[in-house]
Amino acid sequence: MYKEVDKLCLMLENDREVCLENGKISFNRVNSNDILNIHYYNPNLYDCEIATLWRNEDVALKIWNNVFCGDFFELKHPVRNEIKTRAVYSLMDSVKNAIFFIDKNGNNPWICVNFFLGLLI
Repeated sequence: MYKEVDKLCLMLENDREVCLENGKISFNRVNSNDILNIHYYNPNLYDCEIATLWRNEDVALKIWNNVFCGDFFELKHPVRNEIKTRAVYSLMDSVKNAIFFIDKNGNNPWICVNFFLGLLI
C-alpha cells in the first residue's frame, strides 16, 4: 500500500476522535491536513457513480448493480471522472465504514466514508 494511504489507515484504525475544523479533518487535534482536505461535493458538476447516488437518480440502482457485479469494486474518481479507481482497503467499526480507492498507477487516492447514525427509541 502507498505511504499516504497507510498513514490515513493508521489514524482511522486507532479510533481517534475525528474533528472537522475549517473544512479539514483533524484527528485528536493532530495536524493531518497534509493528507485530507474536505470540500463540499456538488454532484451536479460530475458524471460518476457517486454523483448519481448523491443526486438520487432513478438510474442509480442500475448503475450500482453493475458496479457490484464486476470482478473488482471500481468507481470513477468522484472529481476527476476520467480516472477509474479501484477499492484497495476498507475499515469498519460501529459508526463508520471507510473504503479507500486508488488508480492503477497508485495515484489519485480518495476515500468514501459512510457514517452510521443510530436512533434511540
